[in-house]
Amino acid sequence: RSDVDAVPLPDGSNEVTSALLFCQDVKERYAEAAELRRARDALAQERYLFETTLANIQDGVLLLDPESRVVLANQAYADMFGIDPAHVRGLSRAGFVAHVASFVDDPLEFYERLEHTAERPSDEFSLNRPTHRILRRTWKPVELSEGRGSLVVWHDITAEKRLAEARER
Repeated sequence: RSDVDAVPLPDGSNEVTSALLFCQDVKERYAEAAELRRARDALAQERYLFETTLANIQDGVLLLDPESRVVLANQAYADMFGIDPAHVRGLSRAGFVAHVASFVDDPLEFYERLEHTAERPSDEFSLNRPTHRILRRTWKPVELSEGRGSLVVWHDITAEKRLAEARER
């Protein structure tokens, strides 16, 4: 495949008697463009699969940047804590604690336990409002392009705890 451009060359009387032709083999350019389209389509498919998976996980999943701000959260997380999904991205740890403080009996104890996440990467929390629920939080450091962040997963274990209590009785 080739690409041809022509530039008219006028003679001394401004009459076009010849032209300068530029002929370029564009086979490589078309192959590169096709490869870019395939890569873009594959990336779009991967993104679709990721977003579909994240949207259908029942656990609250979030990714925190090195400053502990939310960079990614799924709908289950927003629902679990009654946070407007539009306000989740960029939410700081302090903003999260301030929001959840109304759900726990002892906000200071809740905050202190969150502060010791590195020593206790898995912990259980009791939320008493609007209904009593027990959540297990797991935390794992992850490397992000801007530094070390965190992957945090909140899992509602209320039914499991109630079943275990019923068995004990």
